[in-house]
Amino acid sequence: MKKNAAGAGLTLLVISALCYGQFARDTSGGTPDEKIIQNNSAGDSLRTQAQGTADSLRAQAQGAADSLRANQKSTADSLRAKAQSKATLLRAKAQGTADSVLSNERGTAKSLLTKEQGTADSMLSKEQGTAQILRANAQGTADTLRSNQQGTAKSLRANAQGTADSLLSNEQSTADSLKAQSQGAADTLRANEQGTAKSLRVNEQGTAKSLQGTAQGAADTLRAKERGTAGMLRANERGTADSLRVNERETADTVHANSELAIKEHQIKSTDSTRLDMFGNLLKDDSAYNKKAPLWIPAVEVGAGLFLTWAGDRYALQYNWALNSIDTLIYKIHAGYFWDNYTFGEGFWAHPYGGGVSFVDSRSAGYNFWESAPLTFAGALAWKYFGENTPPNVNDLFTTTLNGIFYGEVLYRLSSNILDDRTVGTERFIRELGSAVLCPSRFFNRIIDGKLTRVTDTEVYQKAPLNAEFSMGSRWYNNGNSFGTGPKNIFLNAQLDYGYPFEYKNWRPFDYFTVRAELNTGVGEKFLDNIVGDGVLFGKNVRYGDNLQLLLGIFQYYDYWDNLTFELGTIGLGGGIMSQYNLAKSTYLFTNLHLAVIPFAENSTQVGPFVLQAADTIRDFNYGDGMEAKFDCGINFGWGSIEIPVNYYWINTFYGLGPLKNGTFPNTGENYIGIIKPRITVRLYHNLNIGAEQQIYTTNRYTPIGDFHAIRTEQRVYLMGNVGNFKL
Repeated sequence: MKKNAAGAGLTLLVISALCYGQFARDTSGGTPDEKIIQNNSAGDSLRTQAQGTADSLRAQAQGAADSLRANQKSTADSLRAKAQSKATLLRAKAQGTADSVLSNERGTAKSLLTKEQGTADSMLSKEQGTAQILRANAQGTADTLRSNQQGTAKSLRANAQGTADSLLSNEQSTADSLKAQSQGAADTLRANEQGTAKSLRVNEQGTAKSLQGTAQGAADTLRAKERGTAGMLRANERGTADSLRVNERETADTVHANSELAIKEHQIKSTDSTRLDMFGNLLKDDSAYNKKAPLWIPAVEVGAGLFLTWAGDRYALQYNWALNSIDTLIYKIHAGYFWDNYTFGEGFWAHPYGGGVSFVDSRSAGYNFWESAPLTFAGALAWKYFGENTPPNVNDLFTTTLNGIFYGEVLYRLSSNILDDRTVGTERFIRELGSAVLCPSRFFNRIIDGKLTRVTDTEVYQKAPLNAEFSMGSRWYNNGNSFGTGPKNIFLNAQLDYGYPFEYKNWRPFDYFTVRAELNTGVGEKFLDNIVGDGVLFGKNVRYGDNLQLLLGIFQYYDYWDNLTFELGTIGLGGGIMSQYNLAKSTYLFTNLHLAVIPFAENSTQVGPFVLQAADTIRDFNYGDGMEAKFDCGINFGWGSIEIPVNYYWINTFYGLGPLKNGTFPNTGENYIGIIKPRITVRLYHNLNIGAEQQIYTTNRYTPIGDFHAIRTEQRVYLMGNVGNFKL
């Protein structure tokens, strides 16, 4: 604008001077010389003024050009500074991103190594885990690390490319802006400075070229630095990837090495979605190979089993009580229920085995524990109405159903441990024969549904580790506390533990159980001295530190004692706590505490047990209910053990044995029975041990016909062999 005003002023002054000179020549007077002198003077004055004006205008134009060049230079410097600052900021961010990613990846790798090392150390110290699960975890960790490394590399490359693109875009925008400003300045100077156009154009072109050179230099510098930044980022990401690969290989190698040592136990909280337990066994029968049959199939099988039993009793053994007819059925319906007078062993051992057969019919048809229980009761009830001609008795319904469930599940689990549908030939024959001896009804079911001859390529039955003890020795009965005053005989004893009670899992009924049975010689009908056992129904594991392990659960209990000292049978349901505290490598302390309700019990009378032949005329035990407590504690040293089992029963008699003087039978009474059996064993060679045991039996009975108190003792010496954690 200043240059336009200067040009206009100059034009007006020239025109005014010319007009004024002409007007002066026309109007002035005087001589020609005077006019010439005046005109010359006026011309000089005008030229002087014009020259001054031109100089002033040129000075103003020069100042405007200088100012424009200064502004353009300042603008270019500012743009270069901003571009440089932005590039520096981008480089700092890129470097920070790379450093942060590298730090995070290192921290992740270090954390993973720390966690894996801690897990491996814990597993090694507790002797838990399996190599297969740990290798799977290591592979998952390696896959995760590789996935994170690939994601990090992709992210870094994307950030580097974005940074480069952003820098190139900013450089191009800066160059375009500078070119536009230079072009605009040149156009303005050319339009406003006609007289000084060439000079200004030269200056402008020089300025434009200088600015373009500066911008090009800045762009080249930024591109070079950007390429250096991208190269550094790529180098860092390659270094990070290499470091992660090394770390993941080291982690996998460490986990694999430790997993080879952890071969005994691992502490995994299994769920039903897990197929295998810590020993590699199925947690439940494979449903693909053990499909649930329609309900009528096990019902028909139970009915067929009852019919065959009745036919044998009726036609082969010719028992009178098997003579059934429509008249006897009508009689039983109207007669109602009563308490039977059979022998002790018949009611608490033989009848429960029959109930167990019905239970196995349902289990082998694909039904679970709880689904099979009602069919056991239905079988017991059907036998009472259709298998015998006497009115149904209450005690049989108790013992056949509840104890039959116990027998049935124990036999089914043991037969599953024997069966293996993958085998053929002699091994298959032996396995099928062993299962048939334990569970005849399951053997017939396998014939019917084709399982007897099928061959599979995988395990299809739930199994568990078994721990067994077998002992044989001599026992001495005492009359009271007088040592050696009673009879002597030889006994055989077996104890079987199924499952491992301290494995973290979702517990199903009888995933863990223990059974102890004993046979006597030289005692007539009382050859089966005792069968005692318990099985978990619901359970939960708890661990405190590295050494203390617990199993808290609801258990079913079965107690059968029938010897020359006493008779006692109970059905129990209650809670229990099992514990193991590791003291040293091969030394541990164990305790078992149980407290249960007894809905039904049979126990010998105050005059002692009888060996009876006429079961229909008299019995030697009372019916009752009550409670029981069991406590077992001991310490295993590896070379031997000390153990103190204690059982205590309170039995409330509700149907007793008399008669009283008035001819009635006493139906009340309180009975307190205690059994203590401290024992010690010492290892002789490998799994062969020698042991000694003292048994103390105490009874305190309070009845309407008198109070009775007694203490009986016996001593045992025996050889014992044990086998731990074996499969059939």
